[in-house]
Amino acid sequence: MEVLIVVLTLIALSNAQAKFSNVNASSVFYVKEDEPVGFVIVQLEYTNPDNKSLTLKLENNGGGPFVISSNNLQLSGLLDYEASKTYKLSISLKDDASIKDLVTLNVNVLNFVDITVYNGNATLNEESPVGTIVPFNYTLENMTNRTAVYTLV
Repeated sequence: MEVLIVVLTLIALSNAQAKFSNVNASSVFYVKEDEPVGFVIVQLEYTNPDNKSLTLKLENNGGGPFVISSNNLQLSGLLDYEASKTYKLSISLKDDASIKDLVTLNVNVLNFVDITVYNGNATLNEESPVGTIVPFNYTLENMTNRTAVYTLV
């Protein structure tokens, strides 16, 4: 009896490409302008069907204070709503050879209303006539469609 040994070598050929799974061109993220440096805007997730080593890179930061660290898009500086209300960022996903996916997304800055509260004393003669103006000093920024509340004690 003869035994025939056949050795088969299987090579997996995959057409599947690594790509972002939780961000795309229509992704918009809203960040308050008073968020601290290091604030995580989004944790970037991606598929990796070939299990290759992949790298995330911020190709264009839109002129803003953004960085990628440990798969997180985060703030590398402070935002200023008055300076820029929106940023368009480009992020690539690449292996050793080439870019596998590139996404452009928007970060919109939400205004933090800066209010300086006045907690001072005003002196007024108790016999002042009705209609006398009481000195009151306050600063309100961007109060469109908002109500300022104050109390006289």
